[in-house]
Amino acid sequence: GLAGIGKELHLDVQISNHHYRKGGMWNVIKLGTESAIRGAMLRRQWMEVFAAGCLLIMVLYHLGVHVYFRLGNSSLLFALFCFAHYKFSQYYYSLLTGRILVQQCQCFHFQLKTY
Repeated sequence: GLAGIGKELHLDVQISNHHYRKGGMWNVIKLGTESAIRGAMLRRQWMEVFAAGCLLIMVLYHLGVHVYFRLGNSSLLFALFCFAHYKFSQYYYSLLTGRILVQQCQCFHFQLKTY
């Protein structure tokens, strides 16, 4: 830990922006205990899982409306838009973090079995 250091802490962050002029730090550095940082990260992941679930429910609902009523293509187009937004958000998350969202949640316990 940092208990023996004093009241001041100097962090030197070196970031290279040779090929991208808008590069740099995207978020602030968060300091705290390990449990506090893990809790904040877990809450954020749960919100992302909730938003992804809402998008998938909207896709299924509007596909059902389109199949059942067939009053035009607006519900089908909205379902496709929601699905595209879902896929883009999943791709964006994995691109930024290098992780897949569902694999990071510790609430899902599953194993892949091959026979």
